[in-house]
Amino acid sequence: MELSYVYTSIILGIFVSLIFTELTGISAGGIVVPAYLALTVNQPSVLISTLAIGLIAYVAVEFGLSRFMMLYGKRKFAAFVFVALILRIALNFALGGIFNALDALTSIGVITAALIASTVSKQGLPYTLIGTVVVTAIVYAGVEFIAMI
Repeated sequence: MELSYVYTSIILGIFVSLIFTELTGISAGGIVVPAYLALTVNQPSVLISTLAIGLIAYVAVEFGLSRFMMLYGKRKFAAFVFVALILRIALNFALGGIFNALDALTSIGVITAALIASTVSKQGLPYTLIGTVVVTAIVYAGVEFIAMI
């Protein structure tokens, strides 16, 4: 994957995410989430695992860890990151090491999953999924269009 493709995706993702949030009041999982997901559209296992880890991390923190400890703000986000990291490691181990831990996109995927979990916690699953899918599709289409020029 070309470096300019990554930069284009990130710049367009931030721009579209901000506009979408301003127009609708719905967050797309964070301003960098759609950019990362757009970069992984051609890698369904990475895309699906990131979304799944985000949702599982949300359930684990909201309905598990939160019952035993007070989690709010930065502590809650740290819990989302920790759980997402553990889930990514477990998935990588279960699948025979298909995710390279030193790969930048894999590393960002852990934070992306945590951002998705955090956004679901704040605005709910339906709004988060709608926002994330719509903005990711726009970013992906935009990056592909720019690549054709």
